[in-house]
Amino acid sequence: MGSTTVYEAEEYGSHPIAIVGMSMRLPGGVRSAADFWQLLSEGRDGNCVVPNSRYNEEGFFSESGAHSVRMRRGYYLEEDLETLDTSFFDMEGLQPSRMDPQQKLLLQVVWDCLENAGQVDWHGKPVGCFVGTYGGDWEEIEVRDSQNAHNFHMIGHGKFSLANVVSYEFHFNGPR
Repeated sequence: MGSTTVYEAEEYGSHPIAIVGMSMRLPGGVRSAADFWQLLSEGRDGNCVVPNSRYNEEGFFSESGAHSVRMRRGYYLEEDLETLDTSFFDMEGLQPSRMDPQQKLLLQVVWDCLENAGQVDWHGKPVGCFVGTYGGDWEEIEVRDSQNAHNFHMIGHGKFSLANVVSYEFHFNGPR
């Protein structure tokens, strides 16, 4: 399943816009547009029992709700965020180990999107990157330990920097 949309230049400025590649990570094991379509066409959703890799929900669940997590199910990605490979990016030293796993996953998804689009000559091109996100679990965990301060905190955790990190790592120059 592919998708290409071109808008007329007079509607959106002087340059047409094309969406030529898609990639995603969604609950229910969705890693591509084809996976997403299959999930929808089969009438499934990504709701599942809390994975043991996240936390032991039995240790936190109480029917009364007293000092507990009152949910046994949720929408979880199946990715192991600790094993994401960032070796092919321009990162040095401790930066990859200090980055929010959400940022590492985003870089991987952008790479997959470029592959899906068949793009090979994107370095230094006028490619725009626009990112929407929700949640800051990793940042909340990191700031609890005052001894864990490091040089990459601002760019490694800030939601504001996601599009910038992608543009920098992929050498996108933005639309002109």
